[in-house]
Amino acid sequence: MNTFYVIKDLRDNSYVNIGDDFHDPIMNSIRDAHEFDSEQDAIEYANNHFDYYFTFTIEKVYQINK
Repeated sequence: MNTFYVIKDLRDNSYVNIGDDFHDPIMNSIRDAHEFDSEQDAIEYANNHFDYYFTFTIEKVYQINK
């Protein structure tokens, strides 16, 4: 089982995507969210890339491998 962390914007319940389409970094589906390897990496990314008023939560996501 893999564990990932994603950033969720609390203003509209969308997820942060830092992939190829950075012009629209906020996506509605968790499927499109960027997966960070650690909670600390996700927090540091949000701290370095978003303004003071950005309120967010870090969600832990599990992926089952069979």
